[in-house]
Amino acid sequence: RTYFQIDQFGTAIQYLDQALALRPDDSDIHGRKGLIFFKRKNYEGALPELELAINGGPYKVSEEKIVQVQGMPLSRSSMEYYYTLGNLYAYYGQCTPDKAPALLSQVLAAFPDDPTVIGSYETSMETCRSVIAGTLTPQPALTPTPTPKP
Repeated sequence: RTYFQIDQFGTAIQYLDQALALRPDDSDIHGRKGLIFFKRKNYEGALPELELAINGGPYKVSEEKIVQVQGMPLSRSSMEYYYTLGNLYAYYGQCTPDKAPALLSQVLAAFPDDPTVIGSYETSMETCRSVIAGTLTPQPALTPTPTPKP
């Protein structure tokens, strides 16, 4: 967390990869890695890590080993993962009611007074309104790729 806070993202990724080698089923580690990818504008790397942190699912550690990651419920400690994933959905034009709007509304309902949540909601919903109106072309949809192993 410290390396993340001081923008030493490369070092933070190294330590997170070491942590994943020890605890590959830890959803918080996947979420932190997703945030670092997002901060580095590596949205293709951020999306699967954040989805895994929130929704859970299988994570391929090696050719012989796949572990199950349990998704994180929405809480104060996980809300950044949630709204960042909502932002990514909006960025990629995934603005159907079950994607960006649903996730962002869930976070806003849980934390209605948090200025970061409010700003994230408003910005991403404006992006979705523009995508739906045809005044903004979203980024091309991603082809799902397996989460890279540590």
